[in-house]
Amino acid sequence: MNKLTPHLLLAALLAVVLISVYNTQPPDVVQADAPDSVFSAQRAMNDLQAITRSPHPTGSAENKHVREYIIAACQEIGLETTVQETMGYYFRSPRVVGGRIVNVLATLRGTDPSRAVVIMSHYDSEPNAGGAGDDGAGVAAMLETARILARGKKPLNDIVFLFTDGEEQGLLGASAFVEQHPVGKNVGVVLNFEGRGNAGISTMFEVNPGNGWVIREFAKAVNVADANALSYEIYRSLPNDTDYSPFKKAGIVGLNHAFIDGFVYYHSYADKAPKMDLRSMQHHGEYMLSEAKHFGNIRFGAAAEGDVTYFTLPVVGMIIYPAGLNMFWTGLCIAGLLLLLIAGHRKQKLSLSGVLATALIFLASLIVAVLALTGVTWLIGKMYPEMTNFYASSGYHPEYFFLVMTGVASIVWILALYLMRKKWRIMTIMAGTHLILALLLVLAQVYTPTAVYVLCFPILIQLIILLLQCTEKLVGMKSEVVAALASVPGILLFAPMIYFLFIAFGLEMPAPFAAITIIIGWAWLTPTLDNAIADTPYRYLAAVAGICVIAWVVGHLHAGYSAEEPLQSSLWYEYDASTRKAHWKSAQRMPDHWNQQFLSNAERRKEGFWSLLTKETQVVDTLSSVVTIQSDSVADGSRTLVLFVKPAPGTLSAQIEMDSARAIHVDTVPIQSDEPFTLLTLSGDWSNGYQVRLNCATGRPFHLSITDRRPGLPEAAGFKGYPEDVIPGTGRRNHTTAVKKSFAF
Repeated sequence: MNKLTPHLLLAALLAVVLISVYNTQPPDVVQADAPDSVFSAQRAMNDLQAITRSPHPTGSAENKHVREYIIAACQEIGLETTVQETMGYYFRSPRVVGGRIVNVLATLRGTDPSRAVVIMSHYDSEPNAGGAGDDGAGVAAMLETARILARGKKPLNDIVFLFTDGEEQGLLGASAFVEQHPVGKNVGVVLNFEGRGNAGISTMFEVNPGNGWVIREFAKAVNVADANALSYEIYRSLPNDTDYSPFKKAGIVGLNHAFIDGFVYYHSYADKAPKMDLRSMQHHGEYMLSEAKHFGNIRFGAAAEGDVTYFTLPVVGMIIYPAGLNMFWTGLCIAGLLLLLIAGHRKQKLSLSGVLATALIFLASLIVAVLALTGVTWLIGKMYPEMTNFYASSGYHPEYFFLVMTGVASIVWILALYLMRKKWRIMTIMAGTHLILALLLVLAQVYTPTAVYVLCFPILIQLIILLLQCTEKLVGMKSEVVAALASVPGILLFAPMIYFLFIAFGLEMPAPFAAITIIIGWAWLTPTLDNAIADTPYRYLAAVAGICVIAWVVGHLHAGYSAEEPLQSSLWYEYDASTRKAHWKSAQRMPDHWNQQFLSNAERRKEGFWSLLTKETQVVDTLSSVVTIQSDSVADGSRTLVLFVKPAPGTLSAQIEMDSARAIHVDTVPIQSDEPFTLLTLSGDWSNGYQVRLNCATGRPFHLSITDRRPGLPEAAGFKGYPEDVIPGTGRRNHTTAVKKSFAF
């Protein structure tokens, strides 16, 4: 064999890696002068700019402005436009979140409707967020889609554009629609569009269990689908929720879409329209328009069908098959591995003891890579402590450090392979590697039964090639070329997965996951890599190490902050009216260069689930909440206490900590729960206060404390505004003045 052949084959496979990652990009933006039957993100940009002028949380004046803009736009399009003004709730023991919300429903009537198609995004934002990606892009895409559909042929089914309120406070608008609105009882399918960042492809990442029907219809609806069962399996194991969750809980079939790149802008004040990647909104819109046309013109019947496995391959498109088949594929992989061990032993092509030894070395390489990448993330945190101010400690340019982590894990595998090949042949090494992969496949079958495709098909293809090589059906250069080609399915499935793993979890969490997936990713390339490093392992090690150094240097040069890429700084002011003490507080691990003026020598205190920096400061006289008794009665051994809560002017949310209570009613709307709870958070329009009805224990005083939050920090306590390179941190506590008062009734 030509000595250059292994290097050329490895270069070709690495090119496939780069191409497979590059292909995970959103489509190009369609310009504003495109035909009005085509979705144009450039046209939708006008709506995005109008609705993301500033933060617009539920109950704020800016939230009302955004709602009025949406209503006017929908009426101009010609849609039947109504509002649902009510109390919405979200219950998770021992906490209840509730608030006054105003949903907007704009309906395009069908010619012969069966059930409604609901297209949904939320128009509220976090209190300190511009809201362009979350979820202004979804709202703007809905308005552009509505204009296109209203000008075209009318669908069979009603299409309801549902602009929900109160998502950020706890899915309040979506819950209220499902539980209280008549249309919520007649939904054929719900299509939700979200954003966790400001860039990246729009991925369909969540469906209901029993998803066969909706996945097959989704594949018919769109030209190129970006969806896979692995996303579905991962997301359902997480504690996260979106507006899709109440529909899913109610058994309403749907599709949940989101882009997740640009995590640094998630819930950030910098999440403004100019920073939004319009390609992501274009992808949102293309999905939305295609799905609206498809589901708007089908008859909804029984949609019950078992789970399916689904994923997309370049050129091939979307592959769908019953998830029950995965047991067969898993069994086939195990059988193939056993055949390889038997054939290899008989042909004296592998050593069974060597297989066990290389399996253990493969496992050890996973452990070493996890430790190495954990060390890299620790070092990044030490060198750039202000990056910990951001979600997942990622900053604005984590991609350079992602490349470092990939390089470090790659070095671990190159060294492990080089050490193994000094004693064992490649057939033994591959058999040992596939022994561990088979164990992982069995675990995947147990815990992620619809997503085993990421392992079983690459394993199966490589085992077939190994069997052919073992029985000498493939030899020489032909064998090496075919072995390289057998690596391609693994690359196509794993390379994008590694890329999205970094995007999804940032620098703080991915060390174990990234290390494992990178090492497994190299497992598919091992036959070609083995030949390439046969004589020159140190050249490859030096090349990868050089890439790591260069990436770190470039990452260091991009680690600063400016007006274009400002630092997020956590700081809020709390005053306890009962104790007459005030404190500056922060959720950061340590003060940054700006907030240290308020937090120098601050103590770290545990408050509930949080560990906060706290420093006592001067008291600023400010109004506190007023709580009065409207009625107090005892019947059948239960005390019913009706309170009227009137927070101070400007309050956007209030947290009420209380003794255990049941059967809360707020504004006469009951919270349906048999479990007691001790925490009630209310948001929305506070101008008229809230009536709160509690069922509580008799014979002793009932204690509660209410903490109301209003935007801004008090100048009297030393706040003079933010410099141009600093913005408020994410989260609803930051950049607020909180006033707490305790009561006993």
